[in-house]
Amino acid sequence: MRYCCYILFVFLSAGFSFAQVKQLYVPVADSKVYVEVHGKGQPVLFLHAGNMDHRMWGDQVSALEKSYRVILMDLRGCGQTEDGDSTY
Repeated sequence: MRYCCYILFVFLSAGFSFAQVKQLYVPVADSKVYVEVHGKGQPVLFLHAGNMDHRMWGDQVSALEKSYRVILMDLRGCGQTEDGDSTY
């Protein structure tokens, strides 16, 4: 999982600049990871806890998206990310 997060962070912090919310799916192994990107600037990656999803960070996104590129993702099997066929 650490490797997947690193790939997403590098992919999404490679100089992109979004004025609005960008929603996308990033293919990872046999799954597609749901990612949202808000704002622009230096990237900040939020990972949700337990069986929650990216929406748990709503208040933080509102505060930080004015100055930072806020990246939210749903971990495997949670929210809008597919579970995939392989074992964990």
